[in-house]
Amino acid sequence: MPKQIEVELKSIKPDEKTTAEIEAELENVAITTPPDGGYGWAIVLASFCINVIVDGVVSTIGKPIQPIWVQSLNVTNTSASLAVSILTACYYFTGPLASVLCDIYSCRRVAAIGAITAATGYALSAIAPNIEVLYITFGFIVGIGYGLLSFATGIAVCGSGIGCTVFALLNEVVLKVVNNNWQLFMMFLSAVSLTGIFFASLYKAVKPSAEQIENVTNIIKNWEVSKTITEETNELDAPLLSRLEQHEEVQNLQLGNDADITEIVEHDIEEINHSIQHRDELCPKDPALLENNDKSQKIVISLQKDKKTFRQACSSLFDASLLKSPSFIILAVSGLLTMIAFYVPFIYLQNHLEKIDDLTTVQMAFPVSLIGIVNVAGRIICGRLSDHPKLSALIVSAYTIIFAGLATCAVPLFNAYWQFLLYTVPFSFGVAALGALRSIIAVELVGVTNSTLPSES
Repeated sequence: MPKQIEVELKSIKPDEKTTAEIEAELENVAITTPPDGGYGWAIVLASFCINVIVDGVVSTIGKPIQPIWVQSLNVTNTSASLAVSILTACYYFTGPLASVLCDIYSCRRVAAIGAITAATGYALSAIAPNIEVLYITFGFIVGIGYGLLSFATGIAVCGSGIGCTVFALLNEVVLKVVNNNWQLFMMFLSAVSLTGIFFASLYKAVKPSAEQIENVTNIIKNWEVSKTITEETNELDAPLLSRLEQHEEVQNLQLGNDADITEIVEHDIEEINHSIQHRDELCPKDPALLENNDKSQKIVISLQKDKKTFRQACSSLFDASLLKSPSFIILAVSGLLTMIAFYVPFIYLQNHLEKIDDLTTVQMAFPVSLIGIVNVAGRIICGRLSDHPKLSALIVSAYTIIFAGLATCAVPLFNAYWQFLLYTVPFSFGVAALGALRSIIAVELVGVTNSTLPSES
């Protein structure tokens, strides 16, 4: 053994630990495992129900309300449909804003504010004197509220399909009960949106256990006492340890001053588990993404240090370097083209059904409801197919959306009711793949950090 290496080995005491070892211990103890079962199912149920409400209303509201507005407000079909279009646009555009607010506050608060905002928008719409005011109240306010209220992945997104099924029929029933009084219908939707407050109250973060806090406290105390005064912790190599050492009370431990750091440790454990880096660890590891994620590591650590202000969070909302990525550009353009046509069948399918004689109101609404039913099964099947080793989320999504588009092109040629029912199968699978696999595709193409900034759903 060379003399230099031998001297270095002798200078390290057997009971001393390196920064990397301490960081590994902290990661094992401080990272909270999300509930797999138990109360975790309550959160899934809450998110599921919120998606039933939000996506159910957004997907089905256009067809029943537009003809009533055209007649009662004396406007054109284009003017009436614009209000629904604004609602849908604001619903999707609010997604990044919801991510920012969730990082600053909490999912529970943001969702509750979203429910109140949407309910307020509907209530104001009930007294709107003209279509221009509805653009603001029904379009902007309700759309933003729904954007803040709804964020979910996994099983919870099946609520979108269930909501489409339920509200396609429920809207017709309620309008019949209120004798097509759209103002009362707005109040009904306002009341439905307010139920989101209850479901949002179920969004509770996992609190660190007393044992977890005690273990982290002991690790930090032992480390601070044993290390030398001049030894510094590299925040890139040990982000968790570096964060804890920023506190004055922890630094005083190194000087031999005893201090109670329990509250500090508890707070930092909660913040660490809320960070993007922890969400990264919960995602499947793909070696192809590691380089991409490492490039953003400094951003991740800066997000962990302090509670971000709204302006700071917004500044990290988008990484301009993504515009140089062909994968990101193709993903964005494909999403734009898909969403241009996404809601057309929901709104105008019944117009084509009018050329078939002797159909009841329920029969007219049933194909849209059937889209919701098949959509639920489609999300599960698409998810299972994307897990197959010979397939990928991108391939499954591409083929299902292509088939959905081809089927939609054939709709003007339909002249029998069974043809419309058959059409719902390929279209529902296209909708299912878009909703269930889009976030997975984003992670595969641009990395989990870039697909979740500034927060994710």
